[in-house]
Amino acid sequence: MPREQNKISNIEKVILSVLLLTAAVVIMAAVFGKHGLLTYMELNVRYQSMQDETARLKDENARLKTEIEALKSDPEAIERVAREELGMIKPGEVLYRIKKKDEPVEAQGPIERPGMVQQNNQGVGQGQKP
Repeated sequence: MPREQNKISNIEKVILSVLLLTAAVVIMAAVFGKHGLLTYMELNVRYQSMQDETARLKDENARLKTEIEALKSDPEAIERVAREELGMIKPGEVLYRIKKKDEPVEAQGPIERPGMVQQNNQGVGQGQKP
């Protein structure tokens, strides 16, 4: 009879080993597989990053819509853009440009744009358009 118990023990060992091996394979697939935990975590990080980017872009779109509406209806907003972004000045104004130490000195004259008041060599606006 002890031999039968030994046979049963060997069969139980084989079954237990197969079950443990199967469990290890299933766990590894669940963690490292194509649709596993690590992939899920990576996708979750990417999803959160995209959510943050979407929120930032929505805020920027709202700001740009506000700026567009202001440029359509507010003369002060138009003047601000003309002065800050296009470098335009009113007749009789003097434009002073302060350069940083590391900026190269421009060899050319003042910037001329259509609709912009020309400046003479002293930097005083002549009130004439190009």
